[in-house]
Amino acid sequence: MDKNCGPLQLDHEKRISALETSIKGAFSRMNHIEENQKILTDMNANIKVIAERYTELNKKFDKVETDLEELKGKSGKRYEQLISLIMTVVISGVLGAFIKSLF
Repeated sequence: MDKNCGPLQLDHEKRISALETSIKGAFSRMNHIEENQKILTDMNANIKVIAERYTELNKKFDKVETDLEELKGKSGKRYEQLISLIMTVVISGVLGAFIKSLF
């Protein structure tokens, strides 16, 4: 320091030094906040993609569920048709044997 510096000038230099340190800290925190903001932006973009895929998956699931219900209905109808056919064959055979025994 210069010998001609008064106490007021030294006080100003300390305050300026403290302000510079504070400003450096503020810039460091701002950089950290910017990095976090980039991470949040990326996360939001990823969440949007996940939501779109989830919506598509739900649509596909609804279609599969509908198709499954249709298949359940078809197998029940086929079973009923098979039972009906077996009953017709048995009854026809019994009636045919009964008629043949009469003549």
